[in-house]
Amino acid sequence: SPLRISEYLSDRKRRSQWDVLYYGNHVCEIMRIPTGRHSVNHISVLQQALDPIDNVIFQETMMEPSGALIVYAPIHASIVSQVAMGMDSTTIPILASGFAVNGRRGAVATTTGIASSSGSFLTVGFQFLACTSLSTQDVDVNAITTVHSFVNRTIRLIKAAFDC
Repeated sequence: SPLRISEYLSDRKRRSQWDVLYYGNHVCEIMRIPTGRHSVNHISVLQQALDPIDNVIFQETMMEPSGALIVYAPIHASIVSQVAMGMDSTTIPILASGFAVNGRRGAVATTTGIASSSGSFLTVGFQFLACTSLSTQDVDVNAITTVHSFVNRTIRLIKAAFDC
């Protein structure tokens, strides 16, 4: 169900099971801000637990009747400190990534007739800075291969968690 998938993707204890950047490393939640009536709706600030790196992850999880969104972006810790001290946050470049989870309901044909079917659609979206040039001709082929591998591995890990 969309709720089960969104709870899995937003659970900091399970993030190391699907997030290629944190794979195998525990993540701690530095802060959680509720954003709605549903217990799943919140904004979290996450960081690698055992060996904190220079990035923190801002993540928003939102659930509504039509499905769920889990959107996150790594941000350098020094920028977070600067914003806390009054820096204009509108100038911060953010490359957000995330997931949209929607329920699937309908009828499917079976060998014995028509049966109802349910499940979920998971849409994955990642943003990467592959090069600083505006020309796509300047993108390194290795960067494209790395991004392709990153996306495929993430999808495989999530599918494995749900035995798909």
